[in-house]
Amino acid sequence: MSTTIDAPTPGTAPQVGPPALELRDIRGGYGTTTVLRGVSLTVPQGSVAALVGPNGAGKTTLLKMIAGTLRPSGGSLHMDGVDVTRLTPARRHELGACTIPEGRGIFRSLTVRENLQLQARRGQEKRAIELAVEAFPSLGRRLSAVAGTLSGGEQQMLAMAQAYVKSPRLVLVDEASLGLAPLVVDVIFEFLRRVTEQGTSLLVVDQFVTRILGMADVAFVLQRGELSFAGSPGELLAGNLFQKYLGTA
Repeated sequence: MSTTIDAPTPGTAPQVGPPALELRDIRGGYGTTTVLRGVSLTVPQGSVAALVGPNGAGKTTLLKMIAGTLRPSGGSLHMDGVDVTRLTPARRHELGACTIPEGRGIFRSLTVRENLQLQARRGQEKRAIELAVEAFPSLGRRLSAVAGTLSGGEQQMLAMAQAYVKSPRLVLVDEASLGLAPLVVDVIFEFLRRVTEQGTSLLVVDQFVTRILGMADVAFVLQRGELSFAGSPGELLAGNLFQKYLGTA
């Protein structure tokens, strides 16, 4: 039997209308291997949600199910009140979902400009490039460069630009800072902060747990495929909760 843990609505992100994301008893995994065991959570509109937990807890699997690249064996997913459980990733994208996957989600054989044009909404290609360069000035100096020749940090900036140029309603971020230099990590987190100013809802997984919690309105802890905590980041960090759920993370 699954247990639903509802997070309190953060004071900084009041709920208006249906939640940006609602998961109800999500179960499943890969083939006969069960990874998620009845995960239920709610991300309010316009909020930043931190999804944390030890390695192997199922965080990336959960993001894949939300994105639609992996179908759950049970439960349902709702975005803005719409049941998207059986919808394709493309259809979820049309409804305003955007995924920044682990490992640089770009077309390495295309130029930076071509990548940005593909990220843009139809007819908004020029504006998309302007917005991307505004967010990441270094990309403006590499527009004609083949994406695969960029540094790791520049590739991640290019991948993340879609979260700005598309004005999505919900952005899923999986380990955006992985393998990046500290200065680039600072740029990435500043960019995420900027995205939230658009009113976009974020669900973020990242190795820098305290940094995610520092910008989040609500926190969820996933352990062995089950949700073990939902509440405010302050509550998670207080007392011995952080050590209890995350050890030395």
